Amino acid sequence: MNMKRLTAAADTFAIESLKSFIPLAGPLIEGVKAYHASAEEEQREAFLQALVERIDRIQAEAEWYKSEKGKGFTKKIVATALNAEYADKVDILANAFANGPRLREEDALRAKFVEMIRHLSRPSIEVLSVIGKVCKKGQVPRMNLLGPHLGWEPELIDACLSELQSQGAISSTMEWSRGQKTSWSSDNAGGPTKLTAEFARFVAQPTSNGAIGQSKPKV
Repeated sequence: MNMKRLTAAADTFAIESLKSFIPLAGPLIEGVKAYHASAEEEQREAFLQALVERIDRIQAEAEWYKSEKGKGFTKKIVATALNAEYADKVDILANAFANGPRLREEDALRAKFVEMIRHLSRPSIEVLSVIGKVCKKGQVPRMNLLGPHLGWEPELIDACLSELQSQGAISSTMEWSRGQKTSWSSDNAGGPTKLTAEFARFVAQPTSNGAIGQSKPKV
């Protein structure tokens, strides 16, 4: 028996066991199953609708999506978008799908960006979009810059900044030259880099003419 079947058998056994000693467990379990199926269908529909809204950009790159690189990227994005864990990022993933071809041969960067979407919380991606709007290259994002645009508690913004830095979306390193690096500041606070700007464009709503929007991503 393979692992998938073994897991399914274990789940079935656990459910049947639950039914045997918890009153009303049967209806509760069936209700959870129905909700799960409904949530999956809603997520699929939301992702497809988001793609339809970006169809101009997608059609403009039809040949790229047919390539091996395009097919691999499509599988990665679709698998992520249909995962319940990422339900709150469906529109962000649709933006990424539409913007993916603009990176052309940068397969490693494209893969990194999808992983960043997976691992970054939605609030952190929103903070990133604000950083892209209000911070210049080399400027450390401070509370007095971000706070007025977000209206959040400083602790939440700080947590998001730490999360962004842990994923490489902002960096304490300004540039590399002959193996040397220059820090943004003495306290190693992370700041926006070229990668930050590229990722912000990757998750931004593409415009109808196929250009990448510079406005705040739809988060």
